Amino acid sequence: MKAVLFDVDGVLIDSLQAHAYAFADALREKGFKFEHIDGEELPYLLKVYSNLGKPAKELINFVLKAVSDSVIEDIIKRHRYLFFTRYKHMVKLKPYVKETLKYLKNKGIKLCIVSSDSKKSLMNSLNRFKIKKYFDVIISADDVTHPKPDPEGIFKAVGDEKDTLLIGDMSYDVEAAKNAGIKSALVLGTLSLEEAKKLKPDFILKNLYEVKNIIT
Repeated sequence: MKAVLFDVDGVLIDSLQAHAYAFADALREKGFKFEHIDGEELPYLLKVYSNLGKPAKELINFVLKAVSDSVIEDIIKRHRYLFFTRYKHMVKLKPYVKETLKYLKNKGIKLCIVSSDSKKSLMNSLNRFKIKKYFDVIISADDVTHPKPDPEGIFKAVGDEKDTLLIGDMSYDVEAAKNAGIKSALVLGTLSLEEAKKLKPDFILKNLYEVKNIIT
């Protein structure tokens, strides 16, 4: 294997819950109502959870349907502010991340990030957990015109190198890998084993360190 590409949220960093709550708060502040069931805020919070991994604008369009671009931009800005000021403490490094990155780096494998997160948010997380140094290339949502499942980010990271593995946690990661003609691995957590199997990735990992079973 010449290169390994990583998604960030749900793979390296556990920030999905923080993002979901920040989006939910931003939506609520704009007047979108929540249905309270057993103390949970539905349906928006659950819809946000199920679609995290999409670029922010696409995510909001999915959740709210027909809303103006100005409303979307307001929600995106408010989400970013709330994420960093109200929910940043919820973000944590996923298990075995540093051990896995060190292992792959010692193998001489090119390590890249291909994420739908903004450059600012991405760099904040990588620097906070001191893992930026492991990566040769970092591709954010700001660096591409067409986000995953389009393979643009993959091609920007590794060119036409097909001996490449993309590790993600969502359907968009598997689709992007297939569109680029490379292999994919899903880390369980965001999706259950049953959900992951339906997407037919090349590999399914219980945790990130199991990549050692693929790259020996």
